[in-house]
Amino acid sequence: MKQVFYNADIITMDGNRTEADAMVIEDGIILRVGSKAEFEHMDAKYLDMEGKTILPGFIDGHSHIVSTIYDMMMANANPSPKGCCDSIPELIESLKKQYEEYKKRLKPEEWFMAMGYDESAYPNHSLPTKYDLDQICPDRPMCCVHASGHNAVFNSLALKACGIDENYVVPSGGAMPKLTGTKEYSGLLQETAFINLAGSMKVPGAEAMFEALQRCVQMYASYGITTAQDGKSSEKDLRLLKMADAQGLLKQDIVCYIDPPVCETNLPKEYPAKNRYQGHVRYAGYKLFLDGSPQAKTAWLTKPYYEVPEGKDDEYCGFPSMSDEEALKHMETCLQNNWQINVHTNGDAAIDQFLRCYAKALEKYPDRDNLRPVFIHCQTVREDQLDLIKKQKMLISFFEDHVYYWGDYHYDSVLGPDRAERISPLASAINRGINCTLHQDTPVVQPDVLFAVHNAVNRMTKAGRVLGKEQRVSIYDALRVVTYAGAYQIFEEDTKGSLEPGKYADLVVLDQNPLKVSVERIKDITVLETIKNGISIYRK
Repeated sequence: MKQVFYNADIITMDGNRTEADAMVIEDGIILRVGSKAEFEHMDAKYLDMEGKTILPGFIDGHSHIVSTIYDMMMANANPSPKGCCDSIPELIESLKKQYEEYKKRLKPEEWFMAMGYDESAYPNHSLPTKYDLDQICPDRPMCCVHASGHNAVFNSLALKACGIDENYVVPSGGAMPKLTGTKEYSGLLQETAFINLAGSMKVPGAEAMFEALQRCVQMYASYGITTAQDGKSSEKDLRLLKMADAQGLLKQDIVCYIDPPVCETNLPKEYPAKNRYQGHVRYAGYKLFLDGSPQAKTAWLTKPYYEVPEGKDDEYCGFPSMSDEEALKHMETCLQNNWQINVHTNGDAAIDQFLRCYAKALEKYPDRDNLRPVFIHCQTVREDQLDLIKKQKMLISFFEDHVYYWGDYHYDSVLGPDRAERISPLASAINRGINCTLHQDTPVVQPDVLFAVHNAVNRMTKAGRVLGKEQRVSIYDALRVVTYAGAYQIFEEDTKGSLEPGKYADLVVLDQNPLKVSVERIKDITVLETIKNGISIYRK
């Protein structure tokens, strides 16, 4: 049966700044958008929206929904406001208490896992060590993952379980510092040193996983997200999502960018727009990492960190995840197979590497310049690099929440005032006509899309500093990047991203119109309902 939504502020995001007060949908598809007077004699169910605002469902520019499921099963090691671990002593005290509860349900072989430590919040920015974790969990392996997801600290039993002793060889693209004045590893594993061992950790089984998955899907829906993303899918992750979908547990569409080792057996070798959904899951492309995290000081920069980490020389600029030769091989593989690539690049040296390697790969496959390669994060991108990104038809997904959560740390320690002012330069990119999206890299922070919009418009740090006022964008432009631009990034602009006849009835209902509130109040707007293909998947 047809449904008519009326008495609403309908922001269509169709590019013409069209606003309407009524919309007709049937069988999950938008039929018409206009005024109630046009639809009054229709045989339909009429839904009075009582002045609420309707937008296209939000499209997640980049996150890790499977990692978020794991995060929901882990202890909370976050600093405030997400947690209470604002120093190493507080981290130890909090996790000790949480471990007493967790160990009641952990099987003997399962590790104690915690997520979210962040030394940027600690008074002296010191890092926890294996000995700190030994105080928390002396009787089983323990891993505490950094807020960025790129680094982790292992306790002594976890290091032993992975065969790590003083003779262990650190993999290329990773780092493992030693305790000062000793040959002992501190327990900190950075980048590939941690990522390569992720499969060695014994985590809770299927029952706990599916329970967490349902909470995760509902949490994404509560923020208005109708299309979510899994930004680095392993074979195990893909199996989990397919099993969950077969059981009817997935409510949003989930777009997967796949870990290179399993791309060959999972990604179809055809133009990305032809890669259709199987249920709610779509294998969309290839995910690559070229560097690390700025707040962990592992992002690869062209100029040294403002304050270099302890034990590093004054010229320390972070480090790459791979050589140009390796990166080029990955990019040639993608072009050869018609695979869209999403590349994690935080530092401007990593951005340079992506630009030159992709350009070189295109010399070999010049007819493949329409695959919409995406820079993920692109946090320290320079103006000259933006010119090249535009020229090479590349896209950017910015993690604008960095301004709020880590902007002060970037200003004071990571990048210094000049470079910090330009992190995530959304306005510069939009003004060049580059297709940009916003993301929150969940589980790094919550997938609160309206907060990302708020940060793009206000660019205010936790301490109240406006960081790069010239990079602030209009509310409309910020909404555009989480709707239509998000659909374009994943080759789904024909069916999603705006409220137009023939597109899916993917909607988010808000209690206030973002275009009519003061910019300071965007973050206070509430998602009242999320609708996917005409079916309500969340209602406050």
